Amino acid sequence: MRLLALGDSYTIGTGVPPEDRWVDRLVERLRNDGVDADAPQIVAADGWTTGRLAAAVERRSLEPPFDLVTLLVGANDAYQGRPVEAFRTNFVAMLERAVEFAGGDPADVVVVTIPDYSVTPYCETEGCEDHDERLAAYDRAVREEADAAGTRLVDVVDVSRAVAADPSLVAADGLHPAPEQHRRWMEEVYPVARAVLDR
Repeated sequence: MRLLALGDSYTIGTGVPPEDRWVDRLVERLRNDGVDADAPQIVAADGWTTGRLAAAVERRSLEPPFDLVTLLVGANDAYQGRPVEAFRTNFVAMLERAVEFAGGDPADVVVVTIPDYSVTPYCETEGCEDHDERLAAYDRAVREEADAAGTRLVDVVDVSRAVAADPSLVAADGLHPAPEQHRRWMEEVYPVARAVLDR
């Protein structure tokens, strides 16, 4: 099984060791279930917008098709205040590339919703006014476009909001997910990934 994970800090695991990020936990879980899985190929970095992710993908020598492609991006577009329609345009283009990497089969692509960073301790001190409204609009765009493309969707918004009651779910920077939150995300992604592989 070859997995390609596209995204930003939430995929590369800013603030946690590589073995604790949800992508690597997913591969480990699949291996424990007997799946012959390669190490995940990850194209992601802290601070990447959809546009920067797209540019990075073009610079990488990737070899499709991949058995499973995940896409989690948009938080930095929202943080920078980009209009939702501008984000939607870039997201659709990135989603199309993800489908191409999956050999043209949208059912092999798993879109992960954008976590709600507005409830983190970082936003309490730095101020993220109107970010919750923007994130809600982004969330609708992600869901609509994933549905229109025929890809699969995993919702981690509610899991991300649990940090409001449990700060231990946030890494030391007060913004990014701690290992336990990554584990919970993996638990949400896992059954969908299995559905892809078991077809």
